[in-house]
Amino acid sequence: MEERYETEMSTALAALQQGIYVVLPTEIGWQIACDATNENAVCGLINVLKKHDVCFNYEVLMESKQQVLQYVAAIDLALFDYLDEQHNPITIIFNNVICLADACLNLEDIEGVPIRICNDILCKQLIKRFRKPILACFLQVSQNNDASESFKIPQFIQDEIVYALLNPYPKTQEFKNAKRIAWLVDGTYRVL
Repeated sequence: MEERYETEMSTALAALQQGIYVVLPTEIGWQIACDATNENAVCGLINVLKKHDVCFNYEVLMESKQQVLQYVAAIDLALFDYLDEQHNPITIIFNNVICLADACLNLEDIEGVPIRICNDILCKQLIKRFRKPILACFLQVSQNNDASESFKIPQFIQDEIVYALLNPYPKTQEFKNAKRIAWLVDGTYRVL
């Protein structure tokens, strides 16, 4: 098991470094991911999804609070206390995001960038070893949410992108519901 894990992790890291997309199970479901600092990779993925009118949500995944502090200026630290109390994944819409691809800053109808500190061990390790955040686009791929099933990217997307599959889980993984919030300057939040 450990050998398979290392092999798949090395393949995924090499893909991200080359601007290739990685398909991986996260705690909220399967996502197509790329280097969030690579303008060409981000634009390429978003353009393919928009061109084919694919419904997707995106977020920038980070592995720790420390990484968030590197990429977001002027954070209310009370936000981290709030996140520590939550049981389900929370995506926060941040303003003042720095050092990401410009395309990440202009994807939402709302002002700000959706960022989530992931709790999934696989994603955390991938981002930690990559040393940069990743942009992840969520697509519904399985009615059962069964991570042991092969990821099925629609054929028209397969025809336009090259990707590596990261799935070292030998058994079913349960996905969780997530919510998106905007953290307000007065220390409260609004659910989006």
